[in-house]
Amino acid sequence: MNDDADAAAPSNDVADKLFESLARSVQDVRNARVVRIDNNVMWLDIGFKFESALPLSAWQDGDSPPKVGDEFPVIVEDDFEVGDRPLTVARVRVRVTKRDPGWKFVANAKPGDIHSGRVTRRIEGGFLVDIGVNVFLPDERVRPGVLSDPEAFIGWSGAWRITKVDVQQMSIEIAPA
Repeated sequence: MNDDADAAAPSNDVADKLFESLARSVQDVRNARVVRIDNNVMWLDIGFKFESALPLSAWQDGDSPPKVGDEFPVIVEDDFEVGDRPLTVARVRVRVTKRDPGWKFVANAKPGDIHSGRVTRRIEGGFLVDIGVNVFLPDERVRPGVLSDPEAFIGWSGAWRITKVDVQQMSIEIAPA
């Protein structure tokens, strides 16, 4: 490797700082156990030789606060290189939502696959077709006569060929087979 070429390459301090910050954030997530509750403060054991404090107000969003002995994740927001004193921590909020079962269909779909389905409604730029999940049929993929009376096309069933799959956007585009 040529050291002169490396020295001439511009450094990317912003990317390096971002990477360090992200790496530190991952390391700063710890499991906390409530050891006692005094007034409006929870005292937590996060694995250091001293306890950390978290105000009960961290649970004002409708969740019931934990009790002594309960465990939950926290983010350490303080400098690790400190003396014997409580570290500042914050509650990690995670919302788990059920995923639409159609995501498996989209993840496994491939251009060229043929499915039967029914046109369910008109949307901007095309139609929605139900082939197990709602997919997009662009106007340019339908016969020209259909566009003169699009309402008559709703309810039409047929075979459809997948032309485009975007797993990130959870979308599929089709054309008549």
